Amino acid sequence: DGAAIDASQVEAALAGLDGLIEDAMARTGVPGAAVAVVYDDAVVYERAFGVREIGKPDPVAPETVFQIGSVSKAISATTIAAVVGDGTTTWDATIASLDPGFALADPIAGSQVTVRDMFCHRSGLPAYAGDDLWTTFGYGRDETVRRLRFVPPAAPFRAAYAYENIGLSAAAYAVARAAGQPWEDLAEGRLLARLGMVDTSYRDADFLGREDRATPHYRTRDGVWTPGELSDLSATAAAGGVSSNVRDMSRWVRLQLAGGTFDGQQIVASEPLLETHRPHILAEEADPLTGLATFYGLAWEIEYDDRGRLLLRHGGDLSNGFRTGVYLLPAAGLGIVVLTNAWPNPLRDAIPRAFLDTVELGAPTQDWVGEIETITTAVLSQMFAAPFPQGAPPADATPALPLDVYVGAYGNDLFGTVTVQEENGGLTMALGANADASSLRHWDRDTFSYPLTGSAAAMYDQFGVVFTVGPDRQASALTLPALGGDTAATCARAATDS
Repeated sequence: DGAAIDASQVEAALAGLDGLIEDAMARTGVPGAAVAVVYDDAVVYERAFGVREIGKPDPVAPETVFQIGSVSKAISATTIAAVVGDGTTTWDATIASLDPGFALADPIAGSQVTVRDMFCHRSGLPAYAGDDLWTTFGYGRDETVRRLRFVPPAAPFRAAYAYENIGLSAAAYAVARAAGQPWEDLAEGRLLARLGMVDTSYRDADFLGREDRATPHYRTRDGVWTPGELSDLSATAAAGGVSSNVRDMSRWVRLQLAGGTFDGQQIVASEPLLETHRPHILAEEADPLTGLATFYGLAWEIEYDDRGRLLLRHGGDLSNGFRTGVYLLPAAGLGIVVLTNAWPNPLRDAIPRAFLDTVELGAPTQDWVGEIETITTAVLSQMFAAPFPQGAPPADATPALPLDVYVGAYGNDLFGTVTVQEENGGLTMALGANADASSLRHWDRDTFSYPLTGSAAAMYDQFGVVFTVGPDRQASALTLPALGGDTAATCARAATDS
């Protein structure tokens, strides 16, 4: 079989893996990384590099815990596969049947959307639907999921792929409800504990309580890595809230490659687990890195190489400063995990691609670090296109109207209440359940801006607030150009405040 991989090829590639990683870290300045390789149901490589926090001596170790971002989705899919195998539910159960309170703006989609649909991102919701609800407006898990019903669909039900977090999390929480447990307890008891993943958790508090944990880092505008703020990921824990280390992750990779068995025990039934590895929808006609079509399974990105072999992968991105990835080549029993404490950086894809090339061909086929760095920069510049207003206010700005014109409560069904108050001769704005009010700076006539902090400030100068003022010289609405996508970012003045 020309597509076969043998132990000698893996051993030869492993001999050069330290050098690949060290070179990539030297080129990018990534502070810390940990890497594990599984082959033939054994951990054949487990190494850590660099430091947990830049400027401090504590080294990264195989036990060092990272937040792994959206790789959590694949672990959540494994948990649900276990529950499906137990007979508690099915991949095709509707979310509304598991959680009668669930709804979407499209009533047909809301009644028919299944766990499977959400885990392959074909619900009709727009990409990253409602993420602002928890990241910016401060809503908790239940309220974030409830407000999903106010997000207008972007495509017909099951007609298109659009990657998002809240819908997938809602499906996971509905499965947990059917199992009679909170999601965190279900995942721990049904999967993590059985695999001996003792340092892995969906709880933010567990990550914060680890003494040996990595600090996130983001790149400032002048290219310097600096420690980032920690994220509260509890609202969408199933989509992005796992913290783990390469020692635990390699156990999960072994389970994936062995069809649900671990150390001779069937932990997850093979059929529902293998269903997660099956293509469900076309995600991208031509991946910018490989030129190959990319499909999405149930929380797995899927491609086929030039020999027709299935390659499973998923990445995790937390813009406060973590980037992670997992690559699996099931036919060869081969998998690799890469965890880094810096965002953005190319290692989570470059190291697996270079390693798999070396296994197959004896050397990398291209400069994966440089190529992925270029593509990542282009993709992120498009994703984070600077919303109005950026830079400095215009020199000839028109003065604002008296501040009481803008003061009041505004809102819409999706985001809730936005409160604008006059304080100390200026305006402040509070968003939803977020207790931290932002000071508004005048920009031009009825447009104001508010400052950003931490990693967000490395991407944008500020975000804007545009008031709509009628002939009665009172603001009737405000728009937040950076949030919510189109009209969802417009909030009308509350009727009791007019």
